[in-house]
Parts: sequence; C-alpha cells; structure tokens
Amino acid sequence: MISCQDLLNLEIFKNIKLLAGENGLYKTITWPYICQSIDFYKWINGGELLFLTGMGMDLDHNKLVNLIYKCREKSISGLVILTNSEFIKDIPPHIIDLCDEIDLPLFKMPWNLKIIDVSKSISNYIMEENFKSNTEKELLKELIFTKDLNMNKIHQLIRIYNIKSSNIYFSCVFKSTHMNLANNDYLIAKIKNKIESSCNTLMLDVLNNEIILIVGVDSENLYSEIKFNLKHIHEKLNKDNKLFLIFGDRYKNLLSIKNSYNDAIKAYELYKYNNWNDNCIDYSTLGFYKILFEVNSINKLRDYSEEILKPLIDISEVSNLNLLKTLKYYLANDCNLLKTSDELFIHRNTLVYRLNKIKEVLKNNLEDARFKNELLNALMIRDYLHYVDYKNNKLKYI
Repeated sequence: MISCQDLLNLEIFKNIKLLAGENGLYKTITWPYICQSIDFYKWINGGELLFLTGMGMDLDHNKLVNLIYKCREKSISGLVILTNSEFIKDIPPHIIDLCDEIDLPLFKMPWNLKIIDVSKSISNYIMEENFKSNTEKELLKELIFTKDLNMNKIHQLIRIYNIKSSNIYFSCVFKSTHMNLANNDYLIAKIKNKIESSCNTLMLDVLNNEIILIVGVDSENLYSEIKFNLKHIHEKLNKDNKLFLIFGDRYKNLLSIKNSYNDAIKAYELYKYNNWNDNCIDYSTLGFYKILFEVNSINKLRDYSEEILKPLIDISEVSNLNLLKTLKYYLANDCNLLKTSDELFIHRNTLVYRLNKIKEVLKNNLEDARFKNELLNALMIRDYLHYVDYKNNKLKYI
C-alpha cells in the first residue's frame, strides 16, 4: 500500500513537480492509469493515479475543470498532467487552486519523460509494497491472534519481512465505535509518517475497526518519543472524543507481543466499564490494577474487599447515604473536602456528616495512612471485580 507522498521518494519522480493538493498526499494509490478519454471514469475503480496527456481529447478550460471534479467524485488519488506545446501547454493557476481546494494531489510531468517508464516504476513499487504489507499483516496476525504460535511460520515471515532485533516491543491500538477506521487512509498515513523512521519494527493492520500497531525500538528515548507522537496524532484527531488510543505494556521479546495487545484490550475494557473519562489509555499507568489483572484467585480478592468494606456495604444497602461512593471520591481527591463535595454535588456539611458516619461504621478516624491505603485498595478491587463479573456474564452469551 503506497500513498501519493511515497511517490516523492522514487528516483523517477525527482523531475515530476507537485503543484497542488499537498493535504491529499496521504491518499492510497491502487494503480497508475493513463487517461485517454474524457469518459475515463467508466473504466476506473477509485484510488488510481491518473496520467493526463490531453492527446485526442480536445481539452478546453471547461472540460479540464469537469475532469478534475470527476476525479474527486470517483476517488482518484492523484493527477499527473504532462505538458507540451501541442496538447496541454501549461497548467493554469485556477486549476492549481481547484486541486488545492479539493485536496487532489496535482503533479506536473515533463513531456520528455517516458510515461511507460514512470508507470512501470510505480507499478513495481506498488507490487513490492503490497507484498511487504501482506507479509507484515500475516506476521502481526500470527503473533497476536494465533492460539499456539507456529514458530516455523513466524521465523519464515520474520526472514521475509527482514525484521531487525529491538530492545523494546509494545503494541498500541486506535479504536472507535463511531468512526470507520478500515478506510481511514489519512490516519494510517499520519501514523506511518510520524513514527516509521524512529522504529526498528513497525507492523500495522486494521481488524475489527481497530488499527493495531506492533512497534520495536532500541532505546527508552525512542520509546517515549513514539508514544508522544502517537498521543499527539490522537489529540489532533479526537475532536469528538470518540477515538481511543490504547497502549499495551512493553516487552523485551517480539514473541511476547500478544501479551502487550491483551494488556491494551484489558485496559480499554476496564475504562469503558467504569466510564472513566479518558480516551488515551496506557496500561503502564494502571498501577494497582496491573497487579489485579495478574491475580488468579478472584475469590481471595473478593474476600479481601468485603472484609474491609462490608460494614459500609451493609449500611449503603439500607440507606440512601451512598457511603461507598462518598469514601471513594474522598480518598481519590486526597481527602480534600472542597474537591470531594464539588464532585459529588453536595454541600460541604453534608459531606462532613457522611464522613463522620463512615468513621463511626468503620470504627476508624480515617487519619491512619495505612488504613486509608487499605480502603483505597479494597475499593479498587471492588471496581475490578464488578468489571470481571460483567465480563464473565457477557461471555456466557457468546
């Protein structure tokens, strides 16, 4: 899969000038197509790079404008116009402005460049990149989604893809329930352009409306830089808060990358279940929850949480004071009365009354740092267990 931007790296393109449509350079090119008729749109599928000579077309101003609008309508990725004294002498400024307006990359190509050589070079490049992309996607699926790793197949794909060894591997996922990410060439091109040069390894695929990345780097600085750049892309595109960026934990071995992807999905599901208001989620920052994910004995967690919180659970069930929620917000706000009352939308005096009730029920004044830590852990475990119960009940119906 190549974009109009990639064409600029080709040796044969060094004498072909980009005139307009820079904002559309991310568009994917499926194949070069030599336009020989004003009705070219009847023979294309969309995504082509259109070469226009004007030979036999009797192009005037209006026909050229209409052709460009047809390019937009039929999703042509880019337009290359060959100029000479006989057919298209030059490209008028208003045509350049129009291509800028509709984000159609417009290139000017000298007549003495052989169009067959240019189209052949592009076609070969497309086939090479498609082979590389298919290998990359196959390896990504094998590493992340195969139940039992086929080591022979993986080593073969690694050799074909020519993957360099790295010190740090991690996965990240762009995910949305409202946007179609499968055909989002702009986002995919942004990701590649921003981080590819910093990576030893970059594998990318779009599955189930997730853009999945496997990244390999050599240093802590590059690891931090790539995460920063991905967060920057997410921040720019997440205008409606419907695009999620989730980072899995990092590992030293590429064969462990499945764990990193699973980390990312667990973190996303935990955030979604608890309605935590953050669209950029990093497993490495989950703190105590990371430990909970690794605990196999759910019953021990449940016993621990209920042992500490049972007095509050019992009283909350027979009153409308909601002491558990009050305690959770109070501890989360570092025991600040003003912040807690603001977040709970209650008067400060009401909060003080509830806190006194909590102290009475727990038989503790909440000033002991160790006891407060125990309470906070118990509340986090309770949230986690609700998420686990929800997930297990959901799996019963799958």
